Amino acid sequence: MALLRTGGRTPEGRQVVSPQWVTAATTGMKPASDAGDATVRGYGFQLWSGATPDGLQANGFQSQYITVAPSDCVTGVRPAHTLQLSTDGEFAGQGNDEWHALHRTVLAWMGGC
Repeated sequence: MALLRTGGRTPEGRQVVSPQWVTAATTGMKPASDAGDATVRGYGFQLWSGATPDGLQANGFQSQYITVAPSDCVTGVRPAHTLQLSTDGEFAGQGNDEWHALHRTVLAWMGGC
């Protein structure tokens, strides 16, 4: 995922993923909606649109996320299984909206690249 943030280059600048593939995989997605409306979430190449307008996200089993914010130079990873329960014990979702809010908060705190 970090390679998508860097246009397919390693931190040393070596091109290891085709720039054409990175462009194809990361363009044309609509920004994610925190309202939870799946119809406005962009999807392609096994990636979803992320928490920021240019963000990307890979979703794993049981609420695992890798979220990339290219313009802020940040890749966030959520490895934990955290199914959300409401106060009355009912299932309340898997926390994607909360993860996006946390990711944007960290980005704001860090101040970008």
